[in-house]
Amino acid sequence: MGLAIAKRLSQMDMDVIIFDIQAPPEGFQYYQVDIRKDDQILTALSQIPRVDILINNAGIYFEKYLEDTSNEELDQMVDVNIKGTYRMTGNALPKIMEAKGNIVIIASCLGLVPELTSPLYCATKAGLIMLKKCLAQQYADVDEVHRPARRHCPYGSISGE
Repeated sequence: MGLAIAKRLSQMDMDVIIFDIQAPPEGFQYYQVDIRKDDQILTALSQIPRVDILINNAGIYFEKYLEDTSNEELDQMVDVNIKGTYRMTGNALPKIMEAKGNIVIIASCLGLVPELTSPLYCATKAGLIMLKKCLAQQYADVDEVHRPARRHCPYGSISGE
């Protein structure tokens, strides 16, 4: 989904910069960044003068029942799906506010409706939906942040409350 978003924004004549652990297959400006690491995020952000839109799209998914999920898998999914989005947003917030920009958090309908075989994924996506709601409330009266916040579901977008 991330590459499709990047291509669409590029088609709209927007400058797209991708942070990822691996280079995208297309010719986008790219920084190798592990979103679990603040130092890498801050180093890359220091090279970007302006952030108009931050799209938090990083995430991992696997199907495992609770009792089959290892501690390493738990840490990996929480570190990427929740903490990575939290870190990216927090570290980019000064540039977003300066640009009166937008924050987009890609969640999933599985954050609203449980899937039997992936409770951890569902929990992390539910956490992203709540994070979006908290940020929308926190910055509701701040003129430097454009609203409304939105969350993404595969079947369409749902406006923030």
